[in-house]
Amino acid sequence: MHTHFDNMSNALISKRSDQFVEYMHPILYQSIGGRDKMIELMTALYEDVEIKESKIIKVLKTETRGDIIQTLLMQRFIIINGSEEVISSNQSFAFPYDGGRTWSFAGIEDRTFDEMKKILPELFEELRYL
Repeated sequence: MHTHFDNMSNALISKRSDQFVEYMHPILYQSIGGRDKMIELMTALYEDVEIKESKIIKVLKTETRGDIIQTLLMQRFIIINGSEEVISSNQSFAFPYDGGRTWSFAGIEDRTFDEMKKILPELFEELRYL
Protein backbone atom coordinates (compact mmCIF):
# COMPACT_ATOMS: atom_id res chain seq x y z
CA MET A 1 0.00 0.00 0.00
CA HIS A 2 2.75 2.45 0.92
CA THR A 3 4.47 1.99 -2.44
CA HIS A 4 1.24 2.75 -4.31
CA PHE A 5 0.56 5.78 -2.10
CA ASP A 6 4.11 7.01 -2.76
CA ASN A 7 3.62 6.54 -6.52
CA MET A 8 0.35 8.47 -6.34
CA SER A 9 2.06 11.21 -4.31
CA ASN A 10 4.93 11.46 -6.79
CA ALA A 11 2.44 11.85 -9.64
CA LEU A 12 0.61 14.55 -7.66
CA ILE A 13 3.79 16.45 -6.77
CA SER A 14 5.19 16.25 -10.31
CA LYS A 15 1.83 17.36 -11.80
CA ARG A 16 1.26 14.16 -13.80
CA SER A 17 -2.53 14.23 -13.58
CA ASP A 18 -3.00 11.21 -15.85
CA GLN A 19 -0.88 9.04 -13.53
CA PHE A 20 -2.41 10.50 -10.36
CA VAL A 21 -5.91 9.56 -11.54
CA GLU A 22 -4.79 5.94 -11.95
CA TYR A 23 -4.58 5.71 -8.13
CA MET A 24 -7.97 7.29 -7.43
CA HIS A 25 -10.94 5.09 -6.66
CA PRO A 26 -12.87 5.01 -9.98
CA ILE A 27 -16.18 5.94 -8.36
CA LEU A 28 -14.73 9.32 -7.39
CA TYR A 29 -13.79 10.42 -10.88
CA GLN A 30 -16.84 8.77 -12.42
CA SER A 31 -19.03 10.88 -10.12
CA ILE A 32 -17.67 14.12 -11.62
CA GLY A 33 -17.80 13.17 -15.28
CA GLY A 34 -15.08 10.60 -15.79
CA ARG A 35 -11.35 10.18 -15.88
CA ASP A 36 -10.73 12.91 -18.49
CA LYS A 37 -12.77 15.42 -16.50
CA MET A 38 -10.72 14.66 -13.37
CA ILE A 39 -7.48 15.12 -15.32
CA GLU A 40 -8.80 18.46 -16.60
CA LEU A 41 -9.68 19.59 -13.04
CA MET A 42 -6.31 18.48 -11.65
CA THR A 43 -4.46 20.28 -14.44
CA ALA A 44 -6.38 23.47 -13.63
CA LEU A 45 -5.58 23.05 -9.94
CA TYR A 46 -1.86 22.94 -10.73
CA GLU A 47 -2.11 26.45 -12.20
CA ASP A 48 -2.96 27.81 -8.72
CA VAL A 49 -1.14 25.54 -6.29
CA GLU A 50 1.93 23.37 -5.94
CA ILE A 51 1.90 20.16 -3.92
CA LYS A 52 5.15 20.04 -1.98
CA GLU A 53 4.51 16.88 0.03
CA SER A 54 1.96 14.10 0.34
CA LYS A 55 2.47 11.27 2.78
CA ILE A 56 0.78 8.75 5.05
CA ILE A 57 1.02 9.84 8.66
CA LYS A 58 -0.66 6.81 10.18
CA VAL A 59 -2.67 3.73 9.27
CA LEU A 60 -5.72 4.15 11.52
CA LYS A 61 -7.66 0.94 10.85
CA THR A 62 -7.52 -2.03 8.52
CA GLU A 63 -10.29 -4.55 7.98
CA THR A 64 -9.86 -7.72 5.93
CA ARG A 65 -12.57 -10.11 4.78
CA GLY A 66 -11.24 -12.89 2.61
CA ASP A 67 -9.20 -11.17 -0.10
CA ILE A 68 -10.97 -7.82 0.41
CA ILE A 69 -8.88 -5.28 2.32
CA GLN A 70 -9.99 -1.80 3.35
CA THR A 71 -7.79 0.68 5.21
CA LEU A 72 -8.45 4.04 6.82
CA LEU A 73 -5.42 6.36 6.66
CA MET A 74 -4.39 9.73 8.01
CA GLN A 75 -2.46 11.62 5.38
CA ARG A 76 -0.73 14.98 5.22
CA PHE A 77 -0.28 17.39 2.35
CA ILE A 78 1.92 20.45 2.20
CA ILE A 79 0.49 22.81 -0.40
CA ILE A 80 2.03 26.02 -1.72
CA ASN A 81 -0.60 28.58 -2.70
CA GLY A 82 1.14 31.70 -3.94
CA SER A 83 3.59 32.56 -1.16
CA GLU A 84 1.63 30.69 1.51
CA GLU A 85 2.48 27.18 2.68
CA VAL A 86 -0.53 25.24 3.97
CA ILE A 87 -0.35 21.95 5.88
CA SER A 88 -3.48 19.86 5.54
CA SER A 89 -4.14 16.58 7.33
CA ASN A 90 -7.09 14.46 6.39
CA GLN A 91 -8.30 10.91 6.21
CA SER A 92 -8.66 8.68 3.19
CA PHE A 93 -9.56 5.12 2.39
CA ALA A 94 -7.29 2.69 0.59
CA PHE A 95 -8.67 -0.28 -1.35
CA PRO A 96 -7.12 -3.12 -3.27
CA TYR A 97 -9.55 -5.27 -5.21
CA ASP A 98 -6.97 -7.91 -6.00
CA GLY A 99 -5.76 -9.04 -2.60
CA GLY A 100 -3.32 -6.15 -2.14
CA ARG A 101 -1.35 -6.11 -5.40
CA THR A 102 -2.72 -2.73 -6.57
CA TRP A 103 -4.34 -0.02 -4.46
CA SER A 104 -6.69 2.88 -5.12
CA PHE A 105 -7.42 5.74 -2.75
CA ALA A 106 -10.46 7.82 -1.86
CA GLY A 107 -10.08 11.07 0.05
CA ILE A 108 -12.73 11.71 2.68
CA GLU A 109 -12.45 15.52 2.62
CA ASP A 110 -15.20 16.85 4.90
CA ARG A 111 -17.65 14.01 4.32
CA THR A 112 -19.18 11.98 7.13
CA PHE A 113 -18.88 8.21 7.11
CA ASP A 114 -22.54 7.94 6.07
CA GLU A 115 -21.90 10.28 3.13
CA MET A 116 -18.87 8.20 2.11
CA LYS A 117 -20.94 5.02 2.44
CA LYS A 118 -23.42 6.46 -0.10
CA ILE A 119 -20.53 7.01 -2.53
CA LEU A 120 -18.75 3.73 -1.68
CA PRO A 121 -21.42 1.30 -0.46
CA GLU A 122 -18.85 -1.47 -0.01
CA LEU A 123 -17.21 0.32 2.96
CA PHE A 124 -16.94 -1.89 6.01
CA GLU A 125 -18.79 -0.55 9.04
CA GLU A 126 -15.71 -1.31 11.17
CA LEU A 127 -13.92 1.58 9.46
CA ARG A 128 -16.46 4.11 10.75
CA TYR A 129 -14.77 7.33 11.84
CA LEU A 130 -16.03 10.30 13.80
